[in-house]
Amino acid sequence: MKIGFIGCGNMGGGMAAHLLELKQDVTCFDADQNNLDQSVKAGAIRAESAQELAKNCDFIILSLPKAKIVSAVMKEINAVITPNTIVLDTSTSEPETTKAMAAQASQNSYAFLDAPVSGGPIAARSGNMTMLIGGSEPAIEKSRELLDMLGENCRSWSFWLRSCGENSKQYVMRS
Repeated sequence: MKIGFIGCGNMGGGMAAHLLELKQDVTCFDADQNNLDQSVKAGAIRAESAQELAKNCDFIILSLPKAKIVSAVMKEINAVITPNTIVLDTSTSEPETTKAMAAQASQNSYAFLDAPVSGGPIAARSGNMTMLIGGSEPAIEKSRELLDMLGENCRSWSFWLRSCGENSKQYVMRS
């Protein structure tokens, strides 16, 4: 399983470090070189661009600060994502953005999962996050092993909502 992170700040960097401790194959890209350097120092493979990462990973985890940035990154990588790849958006995003990204993914033979996270950097680093997961059932099932490594509270699957965008809406309502 080749896992890529686009966004290696507090949350993405913590999740990447946790997966590296579990001996997973992790590639990282971040526009902030300091964040990227920290992930590489922890053992991640450095990608020189989001496109390079997207071409080479089975799972692409987005951990970005704003929906506008999620949209821009997805526009940049959409054409190079290989079929059957799963994009897992852990960003705090907007429902409309999430729905648009899921539709784009469906048209291009890859899956997009809406998976906002809660618990902060300590939970990200320790694999104890709560995740609200939405998307197609086959994509969620294919991601189960990865999701279990990332979030203690994913193991119960009590926070699984099927429709992309609904989880972002629930997360925003709770914040």
